[in-house]
Amino acid sequence: MNNSILFSNQEDLWGALLSEDNEIINNLLNILDSLEIKFVSDHLKKMTSEDGWHLSQQRSAAFALDIIDKKYLQK
Repeated sequence: MNNSILFSNQEDLWGALLSEDNEIINNLLNILDSLEIKFVSDHLKKMTSEDGWHLSQQRSAAFALDIIDKKYLQK
């Protein structure tokens, strides 16, 4: 992911994705390309379905997935 200007590291990027803030998530999605969005979406799906993730992480992942689904899959 080549977004070093806006996000100093991947932790910042994932922090934005898991922020449960509609505006922040949408702003991030606007700068990602389709392959990056696919990668993010796949990882978020794992977070919501696999063991080992904290409940708050699963909730945040589901929130972000809902935005991705509405923005990219329901066109």
